[in-house]
Amino acid sequence: MADGMPPLVLYVPRRFTLGEVSAHTGLAIHKYGATTSEDGLVKGCVVMDVPPTPGRPPETRRVFYGQPRGDLDSALESAAEVALHHLWDEYGIVVESWNHPALAEYRQSLLVALEASRERTAEIKAQEEVIRRAHDRLIQRSRDICLQFADVLPVRAGGPSGIEYVGPPSPPIGGIDMLALDLVQTIQSGYDALQLSASSPV
Repeated sequence: MADGMPPLVLYVPRRFTLGEVSAHTGLAIHKYGATTSEDGLVKGCVVMDVPPTPGRPPETRRVFYGQPRGDLDSALESAAEVALHHLWDEYGIVVESWNHPALAEYRQSLLVALEASRERTAEIKAQEEVIRRAHDRLIQRSRDICLQFADVLPVRAGGPSGIEYVGPPSPPIGGIDMLALDLVQTIQSGYDALQLSASSPV
C-alpha cells in the first residue's frame, strides 16, 4: 500500500458468503424473509440447516434474525451475518478469506500480549502487597511505641487506628502535647491510606 493512501475496503456480501458455506457444508438455506415495523425499519431473517450437536436435542434448521435496518437489502445482509457468526461460534465453521491468516496471526499476538499483561499485573499486585504489609508493620510499630509512653504522651488505645490523642485540642507548638498530636495524626493518616489501598481494585 502506497504511503499516505487509505486502504481500499471491498465488501463481500454476507449472503454470498453464507451461500458458499451452504454449498461446501451441505447446510441448506431454505429461505430469506423480512418484516417491516410501523416506524419503517426492516428486520430480516434466514432459515437454514445447522449441524447436529452431541448432547443437545436434535435440530435440523434454525431461524436467524438480523438487526433492524432501513432497507430490505441491509436487513437480509444482517440476518446472513448473524447466521455466519453463529456457525463460527457454535460449530467452528470458519470462512477463510485473504485477510484470515493475518487476522489469525494478529489474534495470536493479542492473546500473547494479554497473557503477558496478566502476568505483569499479578507481579505488580504481589509487589504492592509486600509494600502494604511493610507499611502496616511500620504503623503498628509506631502505635505500639507511642502507647508505651502513654504515661508521658497524652494518648490512649482506641479508635479505628488503635490510638487516640487525648490532650488539649490546640496544643502549643513545641510542647509534648503537640508532639503527641503530630504522632497520632501521622499514624491515623497511614492507617487511612492502608484502608484505601486495601479497598481499591488493581
